[in-house]
Amino acid sequence: MSTIMLLHGAFQGGWVWGRTADALRALGHDVYAPTLTGCGERGHLLRKGLTMADWIEDVVSVMRHEELCTVTLVGHSWSGLLAHAVAVEAGPRVVGLAMVDAVLPVQGKSFRDVAGPEFAQMLARHTDGDLVRPWPLPAFGVEDEETKAWFAARIASFPLSGFTEPFAWDETAVPARRTYISCTRTAMPLIRRMAEEAPARGFAMRTLDSGHCPMATVPAPLAELLHEAASLRPTA
Repeated sequence: MSTIMLLHGAFQGGWVWGRTADALRALGHDVYAPTLTGCGERGHLLRKGLTMADWIEDVVSVMRHEELCTVTLVGHSWSGLLAHAVAVEAGPRVVGLAMVDAVLPVQGKSFRDVAGPEFAQMLARHTDGDLVRPWPLPAFGVEDEETKAWFAARIASFPLSGFTEPFAWDETAVPARRTYISCTRTAMPLIRRMAEEAPARGFAMRTLDSGHCPMATVPAPLAELLHEAASLRPTA
């Protein structure tokens, strides 16, 4: 049906999308879930000085080598920023964006800037040098003990630069087909604010009864919403 590329959030890797990717493939989609440099199974490549440009290249390189076009990019949480940047850099290869409880970028501002002073204080508490330790597990919205154990065993520190680098791209220069999936049990004020702002930024809104990481907790319902998002026609 469609080509869908799933981008993981901070502290995670492509592994977090495994269950949802399987569900999307069962629906007939061609699915990719790349792991960014320094994350997940590519954690051994973690180095000082990683920037958004490196992570963009990770994603665009997959598109080039796999000869992908008409891609729907899915961003989650932090990777809402990355998805928008990739959409600009990859040009016509990207035909749609689907944001899952994602942060929406503002040109010239970092994640930390957009999130505000309370987040900046939390970030400082979790920072060791150039790395940020994962947030406490409840922030990810995983509840059952089996999923908690699976999740906790895999999350890892993430480069501070991912939160402090100003977003250098025009966030309005993205495909017309845009969907925002808001997870109704997410308590984080930043994510709640993003969901409130999304309609004015051209996103069709959908809701999902889950915490912040539905790809880990309710993969099948999330896959149905992403299936719908990848099937929508551009509105402009």
